[in-house]
Amino acid sequence: MKKKKFKAIKNEAVENKASHKKRSGSLKLALTLFLSYFKIGLFTFGGGYAMIALIEREFVAKKKWITEGELYEIIAISESTPGPLAINCATFVGYKLMKFWGSLISTVAVCIPSFAIIYLISVFYDQFMALTPIAYAFEGIKVGIAVMITIAGFNMIRKGDKNLFSMGVFLLTFAAATCIDIFGLEFSTIYLILIGAALGIILQIARDIINKKRSDKIALIRFLDTPDFVFDKKSKKSGFTSMMLSDGKGEFLEFEQKRSGRAK
Repeated sequence: MKKKKFKAIKNEAVENKASHKKRSGSLKLALTLFLSYFKIGLFTFGGGYAMIALIEREFVAKKKWITEGELYEIIAISESTPGPLAINCATFVGYKLMKFWGSLISTVAVCIPSFAIIYLISVFYDQFMALTPIAYAFEGIKVGIAVMITIAGFNMIRKGDKNLFSMGVFLLTFAAATCIDIFGLEFSTIYLILIGAALGIILQIARDIINKKRSDKIALIRFLDTPDFVFDKKSKKSGFTSMMLSDGKGEFLEFEQKRSGRAK
């Protein structure tokens, strides 16, 4: 009886220790996630596109919380949904790591620095902009932002899919966006994103149709010096007197075949 009681107490202690360790790990991850996004929000100027390089270095290269492919998928989803890219991206990354609480923590963390800085600037705006060094600093920041966005864009191109369709969509989108900017046309870039999404869906449907046709083809298996034995992989039937061939639509044409002769 005492042994059973001791064993129960021991198991309870082990469970409590594991639970405490799990809570400690979750708190540590939450704190790390908060500090990481707070730092990104504090040192990112120029909007969400300038943040891509920092997120890639912090979460992909350094902490390895997400892969490059996952990051680009998150960016695509963030750009396709309402709201700023920076906040949407923070929400998706946080949700992947800690579900609801992760998305809440990362979103709050990335918003705090921007809110605090904008509030202080609005209070002391006249005095702030009157300082010549501040004006020169902002000019330098603009150049740095342009470089960061360009580097992030080239990295996405270099590490993305390099098939004919992807490169074609990229070149068409780039050319269209350049023409819109040069000629001052009133055309929202969101339409370019939607067009790219539509082309991607059409391509995937076409691929599925082609793969289905290939999978419907019949494999003819010949063995044991019997040239007339065939096997229909779809219907799982075999025989010596007929050969079934697929016409690509799931329908089968039957060709009579002599047992000892060749197919007609």
